[in-house]
Amino acid sequence: MELRQLRYFLAVAQQRHFTHAAEHVGIAQPALSQQVRRLEGELGVRLFDRDNRRVALTAAGQAFLDHAERVVEAADQAVAEMEGFSGALRGRVVIGTLQSLSELKLPAILARFHGRHPQVEISLREEPSDRMPAMLLDGTLDMALLDTTRRAMPAGLAVENVYHDELMVVVAPGHPLARRKRVPLEALRDEAFVLYKAGSGLRTVVERACNEVGFSPRGAFESGDWSTIGALVAEGLGVTVLPRHLAELAAPRVVRIAVDPQGLLRTVGIAWRQGRHLSGAATALLTLLREELRVG
Repeated sequence: MELRQLRYFLAVAQQRHFTHAAEHVGIAQPALSQQVRRLEGELGVRLFDRDNRRVALTAAGQAFLDHAERVVEAADQAVAEMEGFSGALRGRVVIGTLQSLSELKLPAILARFHGRHPQVEISLREEPSDRMPAMLLDGTLDMALLDTTRRAMPAGLAVENVYHDELMVVVAPGHPLARRKRVPLEALRDEAFVLYKAGSGLRTVVERACNEVGFSPRGAFESGDWSTIGALVAEGLGVTVLPRHLAELAAPRVVRIAVDPQGLLRTVGIAWRQGRHLSGAATALLTLLREELRVG
């Protein structure tokens, strides 16, 4: 059994199509099919049910999938660790991120990473949390920092939650609620909201929380930029809900209020595709993000 055969098996399992899998790993489709058949012959089982329309894992294939993912991931981690011993890390890492992280938490972390590995190029992609899982699966992103609050992730992704954000109600200084220290979400039932754009993880968290107490937030404005949202709230055009660190940055133009009775949290996690080779540079960045975000 060869490691490349496991990679080919994982590509077919993820793509559910031999031609697409071959394109994904960069070999001809007949060569990939031959290697998968050899793997099946060595194992003595069929891993896939094939017909002209679809490819599906057999029961044996589904059981083998977990083993293959673990073996490939362990091999990639070993290679990445040895790259660290062989000299300076090089290459390019593409990371998807929430806007609030790219402006506040990531710059300091990336500065430390660049100081250690100046020859690694980092590309940041600010994307809604709804879009990033698909971008990880198709290889557009190497890893992603995204909202994982009660979010079901598609098969094929590894996800590790790293921290929780406290969410706060944000209103204009002259708003009737501005003198309150804490407020239940129900008190916002009749308010106009300034919301993040559709697809944002934070918008999903806010809409779900409001729905659970009996109402849907009425959007008056929406934006993908937290500073624009803060400015609209400061002008009295609506209320919003922001992570504490963003609400604090928006002050004193706005007033931040804790959510009663037990607070409101969102979870932020790191995700990457299982079975995909992570370069030494990507592995080093993933390790640093885990360490720094857990502390922060």
